[in-house]
Amino acid sequence: MRSELLVQSRDEIQETWIRRIYESYQPQTQQFLQSRKDAFANPVGAAVQETTGAILDHLVHGGEDQALGDAVQHFIRIRAVQDFTVAQAVGFVFELKRVIREQLGRDVGNHSDDLFTLDRGIDHVALICFARFVEAREKLYELQAKSVQRETRMLVSRMNRMSDKLLELEGTDGQEEMEMDGNETEGGDI
Repeated sequence: MRSELLVQSRDEIQETWIRRIYESYQPQTQQFLQSRKDAFANPVGAAVQETTGAILDHLVHGGEDQALGDAVQHFIRIRAVQDFTVAQAVGFVFELKRVIREQLGRDVGNHSDDLFTLDRGIDHVALICFARFVEAREKLYELQAKSVQRETRMLVSRMNRMSDKLLELEGTDGQEEMEMDGNETEGGDI
């Protein structure tokens, strides 16, 4: 069934798919992602490898949506923080359809039923990734809003302290003027 299409050429499909995902980055970043294989030196590359593997495993073996969502979450969070639109961030999932068709080549017509089923599975994976992307963006915006609120409170607090100091200084100057006025009046009457 759909798993057979992926099982036969899984490694080639994953390798091509990863290359296509890297193409969504700037040329310098592409070179970096392709040249660094160490997960610590290249966490994005490691996340791409893990995510594509998890998605292919899900399409081959099935599984719980929650488990797949958890597996793709790291890479989706990375895409949410980067300057990707939602279409760019999640679009890598749909690229898998093209990669599979290219892998099948002329043999595509012989697998139309399997491809239909596989396409539905890929669309479902895309929806899971979309949901995780929206969650990540909401969290990012929430953190940014809290940061702005915190900075605003600190600024207002600082301005209040400065205002209090100015009032103190004005009060001191006003008190000195009153004392000076009172001394002059007393001195002038004598």
